Amino acid sequence: MPHTEEPTNWSRRYKANLEKLASGDVNKVAEVVRDLWRRDKERGLSAGEKRMLAKARQILVSELALAEKTNEDKAEALLDEVLNS
Repeated sequence: MPHTEEPTNWSRRYKANLEKLASGDVNKVAEVVRDLWRRDKERGLSAGEKRMLAKARQILVSELALAEKTNEDKAEALLDEVLNS
């Protein structure tokens, strides 16, 4: 996925990510996971963003498990592999 420009202002970024999660679009959820994961590695996340990342990851792992017809542990390992590549 190409990197989308995210707002530098914390509250705008948080609101934009909340809207993406609320959309129900798995691609937007994946964007939230990717962007927050990168931000966590580069600068760290606030407590609120850490909770949001955990929630977004859980949604994505569930979707991945269904799509790949596997369990959530394997789906989470796959997600981690992709994020770390």
